[in-house]
Amino acid sequence: MNSSTQSKIKIIYWSDYACPFCYIGDKYLESVLEELQLKDKVELEMKAYQLDENAPKVPQMKMEEIYAKKNELSISDARKRIDMISSIGDDDDLNIKFSTVKFTNTLDAHRLTKYIASQGKNVLKFSELLYDAYFTKNLNIADRDILIDIAEKFGIDKKETEKLLESNEFIEEVKKDKEMASGKDVRTIPHYIFNDKYVISGWEGKWEYKNILEQILKDKQKSKVIKGKGCGNDNCHF
Repeated sequence: MNSSTQSKIKIIYWSDYACPFCYIGDKYLESVLEELQLKDKVELEMKAYQLDENAPKVPQMKMEEIYAKKNELSISDARKRIDMISSIGDDDDLNIKFSTVKFTNTLDAHRLTKYIASQGKNVLKFSELLYDAYFTKNLNIADRDILIDIAEKFGIDKKETEKLLESNEFIEEVKKDKEMASGKDVRTIPHYIFNDKYVISGWEGKWEYKNILEQILKDKQKSKVIKGKGCGNDNCHF
């Protein structure tokens, strides 16, 4: 390992494409990395954390119905919560249409992300395309034709993506990511671990990402855990 690799800030994070706070959190992280001019000085490793492994591949219910059922809310109250979550992205020009999301299984999306990572490509940028497809364009990201199209726009050959999706490749890796999360007591996503020392559990303000990265740059040794809004196995908390 060369000195440039050793000096990089290591960021491991768990997320799911069905989690709106993960979308916002990743956007915050990207923004802060750019602000602090750290894009080339970090090593990012995304871990899959499927919120619902049993989610259907074809949408069956409206998001307000799903949210109301999981949180024991009326449809009216569920709509209000969903609208509040959607509005969080407004300040960062994220057009999150949470109310019209097509709730589907994210396994193949995670498998494709792992393939992208194995090719040494920018996972944060690829993830942004998937989040945009899910939350803004409200596409079914369990649909393999849609995943193939997204991958093509990112620069991945159609045949490569088809071959991957037709195989069982990376299924075990996706499952192991969540098992690893359990071992690290990850119960809320997004969940970021900086240099195996500083933690942000759940979405928090952009300043928290900046504070931790600045602390690392100053080489402070005190561990810090920030807890904020995020999604658990059953629902997203506001």
